[in-house]
Amino acid sequence: MGFLNLLPLLSSGIAHTFTATDGRTLEATIIRYQPDQEQVEIKRADGTLLRVKSTLFEPADQTYIQQWYAAQQFGSSHFRMQIKEVEGPYRKQTHSVDFGEERRGLPGAGFGNVEIANDKKTPVNYQLTLHNKASVPIEKVKIEYKIFYQQEAAVEMEVPEERQTERTNLLVPHRPQNQLKIKEGRFKTLSLEAGETWEDDSPMITLLERKTLRRFQQYINLDSEPMGIWVRCSHRDPNGTVIVRDFIEPAQLEQDVSWDQEETIEPRPRPEN
Repeated sequence: MGFLNLLPLLSSGIAHTFTATDGRTLEATIIRYQPDQEQVEIKRADGTLLRVKSTLFEPADQTYIQQWYAAQQFGSSHFRMQIKEVEGPYRKQTHSVDFGEERRGLPGAGFGNVEIANDKKTPVNYQLTLHNKASVPIEKVKIEYKIFYQQEAAVEMEVPEERQTERTNLLVPHRPQNQLKIKEGRFKTLSLEAGETWEDDSPMITLLERKTLRRFQQYINLDSEPMGIWVRCSHRDPNGTVIVRDFIEPAQLEQDVSWDQEETIEPRPRPEN
């Protein structure tokens, strides 16, 4: 199961004006609700605690109490997500250079088509399973995600003119450049009934690994690595306070990036003099 965080703490201490079925009003905050007994514990402004049946209040207030309780359940272990990383079948691609064509008329021509590198492209995504183990529905849950991964890119190196030869004109040296990549998006807002489970897959990312023959390693060797996924679920309580649940897989990801992290690229080196 992915790591979770809770931001902010569940709202409490927010006063609400309750109206009884006989018309009397009372300003108080909810402390506890027991849905199986329909009993609510509230605290008046003077600190007095009252335990009453929720059915003693008008229907609008009964709805408020139920929504308050649903928000508490959203912030508890009754609302949880499981995350599983899935690696799909990879595809291979070969890169070749026709030295015979490129060196036509030059000394050493006739090498023909030479394989210089192989690409391995691996799709990766995440299976998400969201459980509402509470005894009440939890409505209007917003689900966002960010997939983080490291992907090297081939950056062409500048070769001083005096050091250029026919060889470097054929294959310009490259260097790997580290990049932090982020794929982000959101699922449609959903509501989960009591005991309901929601499942879906995140979009895929494609990891590229490139391996060259030993004699060409200075040109286009590349590597990649998945870092993980950060899923953020948010829900509003009846007072309008946004409650946020973070599910992170693996937990280490939170030590390496933040939710507001932006893609980064390793600075390009200065050309040699």
